[in-house]
Amino acid sequence: MFWYFLRLIFYPYTRVFFRRAQGKNLHHLRVKNPVLIAINHPSAFMDPIALSTVLGHPRTFYMARGDAFKKGIVSTILTATGIIPIFRMRDGGIEGVKKNNESFSIAYRLWNKNQKIMVFAEGLCIQERRLRPIQKGTARMAFGFMEEYKRDDFLIVPVSLNYSHPAGFNGDLYCEVGDPIAIKEYLPLYRENSAKAVNELTRTLEAKMKALLPHLEHKENDLIIEQLQEIYKHQYLSENKLDQSNLDNHHQYWHTVANRLNDITNESPEKADHLRKLTNDYTKLLKENKILDVNIYNRSIGITGSASLWFMLILGFPIYAIGKLLNLVPYLSAQAIAKKTAKNIEFFTSVNYATSAFISLFYLVAELIILWNVLPPIPIGIWWVFLAYTVFKILIGMTAIKYSRFMKAALGCIHTGSLEKKNPTLFNKLLSQRKEILSNLTGK
Repeated sequence: MFWYFLRLIFYPYTRVFFRRAQGKNLHHLRVKNPVLIAINHPSAFMDPIALSTVLGHPRTFYMARGDAFKKGIVSTILTATGIIPIFRMRDGGIEGVKKNNESFSIAYRLWNKNQKIMVFAEGLCIQERRLRPIQKGTARMAFGFMEEYKRDDFLIVPVSLNYSHPAGFNGDLYCEVGDPIAIKEYLPLYRENSAKAVNELTRTLEAKMKALLPHLEHKENDLIIEQLQEIYKHQYLSENKLDQSNLDNHHQYWHTVANRLNDITNESPEKADHLRKLTNDYTKLLKENKILDVNIYNRSIGITGSASLWFMLILGFPIYAIGKLLNLVPYLSAQAIAKKTAKNIEFFTSVNYATSAFISLFYLVAELIILWNVLPPIPIGIWWVFLAYTVFKILIGMTAIKYSRFMKAALGCIHTGSLEKKNPTLFNKLLSQRKEILSNLTGK
């Protein structure tokens, strides 16, 4: 019951927190078979929320670090949410690992009822655009279930989560589901040599998961791939005539750039160093001058701003101000809590998302209580006023978010036009740097 209550809150809020959320091949998870969902883990407890809300149905259960199960209310809430504790040696020692037998029994019983359980197959949470080595425990768990319940329809389904801005608000969320792995195909080998079967299944799963993710081979490219998103993604989609609103195309971009960075770094580390320096210098100049790369790109292909931008900015600002004011307390409160409590970047989005969802709900309830006490009797009924205010607040809040993105781009366009007139030397330097970055990246 508690899980359904959380979904009632989180499902619609995901559409607010993320600019776009999209899934691909979700039908592989909507089967009657028992399924182990093997998923990457870049963003703490945001990941199970993200997959659950994109998937919608069926319900998913989760395996999470056992050391989070503190005695008392915390353990009760986690269990009610559908989280199964799993203990690692470094978290719970020998005693903790012994408790896994009970956790495996819970998981096996759920699978025998054709449930879906999410397992973070890398075994740790790190916010980076690469797949960490898959742990053998995933395969061992699958074979353990097959042995105990003699089911021949058990599936492991690889899944990837990709966030455009993992630590930020209003980014994109993309979930891709890979082809299922039928465990029954590995049973003959398992009966002959269990260790070899575990290794073979683990290698297969790792290859399938890696194919779903933009995988950077070198950590020194972690920053540049984020910088290139702002510099090159819009142009890549435009030049290849790809729909900007379809996140499949964005995912194609991520794969293309990650593979290109891997190739450049492997072939010429010096060229990769030069590209990183160029990109960093260019990004710094853009920030210092309060402009976006898309403004430079538009200028380079002959698109310029006009007086209509000022008109649209002025016309939309009152709506933006009202929308921001009505939602300012939940937004700032969640940001403050996340900054104070999320010690690792992997937890920032999770804490920000969860706290902003609950604070927004409670803040709305408080506003409605105030309306109840201050409004005089209304012939149409107070409940219609409540409904109208709630819908108005949501719509104007979402409009404010869209206006905020427009305002950033519009002001960047205005600043770019001003820079071109007042400091043409710097403007031409930006054009030149951008051209050199893309020449080094694409080889064109």
